Amino acid sequence: MMTLLDFMDNCTVSGIKQFVELADKLDRRSEGLVNMLEFGLSNGRIEAVNNKVKVLIRMGVTASLTSVT
Repeated sequence: MMTLLDFMDNCTVSGIKQFVELADKLDRRSEGLVNMLEFGLSNGRIEAVNNKVKVLIRMGVTASLTSVT
């Protein structure tokens, strides 16, 4: 059975630009990926809050622009 590290090595050795970039991304994010798989940790809630803040800001900017004209 191939491990993630084996897959990353194969991607790097392949020399194919997209696979090399994928291996680099996986390497940079490996700690987070391991934590997610091992402990069930996710940043989903944080991303949801960030999205709601962006929507509220957008709504506020839109409201302020429409009230001026």
